[in-house]
Amino acid sequence: DAFSPCFRPNETPMNSESFLKMREKYSGKQGFSKKVCLKCKKNLRLSERTGILFVMKLLVINGPNLHLLGRRKTEVYGTRTLAEIESRLREVAAELQVEVEFFQSNSEGALVDRIGETLFNGTDGIVINPAAYTHTSVAVRDALEAVKLPAIEVHISNIHTREEFRNHSITAPVCVGQVVGLGADGYEWAFRALVRRIGCNKENPR
Repeated sequence: DAFSPCFRPNETPMNSESFLKMREKYSGKQGFSKKVCLKCKKNLRLSERTGILFVMKLLVINGPNLHLLGRRKTEVYGTRTLAEIESRLREVAAELQVEVEFFQSNSEGALVDRIGETLFNGTDGIVINPAAYTHTSVAVRDALEAVKLPAIEVHISNIHTREEFRNHSITAPVCVGQVVGLGADGYEWAFRALVRRIGCNKENPR
């Protein structure tokens, strides 16, 4: 009863006809313990919200003050808002057949709690911009390390060319990569890179 819609980086997950047939067949059903990808042996999941099958699930986390994007220091962070960044990532997720969730908080504890929840909700990887906590939060670092999910750290500006206190990242050593200085587009490149990293041929994504 297994099937294989998983994809390699340069392949399309399914052709349109196959995808629509799969969605029609399984729409409204719960659980996919018996539906396993023949390539990577991962369970597939059905989005209860959309009724669409996805091959992986990513979480995009944003830390303190990033809800102010588009208004705060536009000469450094640009004019795109967080809502606009998330909208673009939804488009990319649909293109790649990936389920995506978003979370933003100014609270260190809330960020730690949300990272910890990934152990129990089927998340496959994390794109995170810890913002100021990049340089100060051992708690966020330890949470990322504890869940053992592949994570990519993103910064809109190049933290290595700014004030000295911003040059060092506490969280980067527990991430698989870091994207800095590419503006809001960095989120998309990190997202695409993480999907590629978690692809079928990666037995140990970390």
